Amino acid sequence: MLNIKFTKTALFCLLISLTVKGQRKDQGIRFINEITADSVFFHLENNYYAPITIQTTPNLEMEGRIRVNKAALVSKRDTLFKTIAVPLNLVIDTTAIDYSQFIEFKGNLGDANLTEDTKHLYALPFEKGKAYEIMQANFGRVSHDKKTSFYAIDFTMPEGTPVHAARAGIVIKTQDKYTERGGEELKYKANTIAIFHEDGTIGHYDHLQTQGVFVKPGDYVKTGQYIGLSGYTGYTTKPHLHFVVQNGKNEAVPIYFKGYKNKVLKQGKHYKNKK
Repeated sequence: MLNIKFTKTALFCLLISLTVKGQRKDQGIRFINEITADSVFFHLENNYYAPITIQTTPNLEMEGRIRVNKAALVSKRDTLFKTIAVPLNLVIDTTAIDYSQFIEFKGNLGDANLTEDTKHLYALPFEKGKAYEIMQANFGRVSHDKKTSFYAIDFTMPEGTPVHAARAGIVIKTQDKYTERGGEELKYKANTIAIFHEDGTIGHYDHLQTQGVFVKPGDYVKTGQYIGLSGYTGYTTKPHLHFVVQNGKNEAVPIYFKGYKNKVLKQGKHYKNKK
């Protein structure tokens, strides 16, 4: 057991969960605890290649007793120092400190104050010359019925179909370890790629094949670049690519595609990535 004297400073790292696409969890940020003679400070470290918008609210019993940054924007690869300040007399055990003892935390990838470029035309997320059917379109009743997914599009694709970037940007998140597929209990176990665009939006490519991700966080990708393979993982009944663009408020935004300007893609129809 670590023995901490009040006259010294000690650092502890606690990985925390970031709310991305509903309640999906990851380890893109962490709180670093600093214990001083009279306080515990929580510094928030953003390890993403994109900004995050955070909200912290003191727990009911801590209201007025601790200091917090209630809302803040943390730049990519940056640290927000003294996000939370807790008097040491409120800490029962300095060897087991968790931020959730003091606050409720929410965070979204991106800057909630930015407005997306509604005129941008996306490339269809597959090879030029190929055409695929829309399995579920905007506002689909199966799973496109929430603010996070209203404008999502599901492309019916065989497993192993090449996936291409619909828009240029920086890769901020990937996952390719999952193998299961099935019901809603696997909602957050779909392999994925997330790309941060220049207008602050984020493109998500989900249900990818196991070990079918060919980019990593920090990579810059161009429009049309080959980034992975479609698959059959997570909450799904058949192989497909789920594509959605979200803003910094974690909301899906309307998008249009090259060759289909001002046209909303419709369920049951095939669309070709025109050369």
